[in-house]
Amino acid sequence: MGRRARCFQQQHSCLPLETNRKLQSLKLTSNNIGSEGALAIAKALEMNQRLKWLILTSNNIGREGAEAIAKALEMNRTLKWLYLDSNNIGSEGARAIAKALEMNRRLYTLDLRSNNIGSEGAAAIAKALETNGGLSRLYLRSNNIGSEGAVAIAKAFETNQSLHDLDLESNNVGSEGASAIAKALTMNRTLESLYLDHNNIGSEGARAIAKALETNRRLKRLHLASNSIGSEGAVAIAKALETNRILWELRLEGNGIGSEGAKAIAKALEKNMTLGSLYLNSNNIESEVSAAIAKAARRNHDYAWM
Repeated sequence: MGRRARCFQQQHSCLPLETNRKLQSLKLTSNNIGSEGALAIAKALEMNQRLKWLILTSNNIGREGAEAIAKALEMNRTLKWLYLDSNNIGSEGARAIAKALEMNRRLYTLDLRSNNIGSEGAAAIAKALETNGGLSRLYLRSNNIGSEGAVAIAKAFETNQSLHDLDLESNNVGSEGASAIAKALTMNRTLESLYLDHNNIGSEGARAIAKALETNRRLKRLHLASNSIGSEGAVAIAKALETNRILWELRLEGNGIGSEGAKAIAKALEKNMTLGSLYLNSNNIESEVSAAIAKAARRNHDYAWM
């Protein structure tokens, strides 16, 4: 264990955060500071009025550490970027963070990836989003939130007008969760990036999202890789692309769309001159269809497909 980790575990700060007026960024990734280290940092955050970036990725701070950080957030007014990914905070830790978000309007980015917050933790975060008007980027990848958690998050950003980036990758939201998110997209006017890769949304979920794309005028980046949408889902997405003039990046890798789905996309690209980046890797597309997509892409000089 390094000196910094030992120092935190003894509840002595290696950096005088409470009084420091210069330090704006602190990164302690993979230091095993544990809950005791998080408690020390949290205490300093209550007084520190300079730090803007705090990165505590992979430190096993657990529920207790998350609760301490959350309490500090209720008072701290300078922190903008907080990374707590891979810390095993669980649903209880997520609830504490959510409570802090109801009071803290200054935090801009919150990263809670890989924390096993589950549907209960997601629901708590969602409730906070209904009133929080400051958070712009939220990363909840690999948290086992399921369809129930996705529905809660979707309901929140029907009215939330601050969130720009939302990462829900690898959460098994299914078609039900995807449909709820699609409904929210028809009402939300701020979300620009949505990551839903590896969520088993199937063709039904893809159709719902495609329908939302027909009216949504804000989303610029959509990731749907490895979702088993098949040719049916791809055809629905393609139809939406014919009229959507906002989406710039679309990822559909590993979806088994085949040549039928790819043909529909190629046809859509004849009308769509906005899409700038398209990923279709690992989709069993025949060479002649690939050529058709490439031909359509050449009409748009800003376009690249992969």
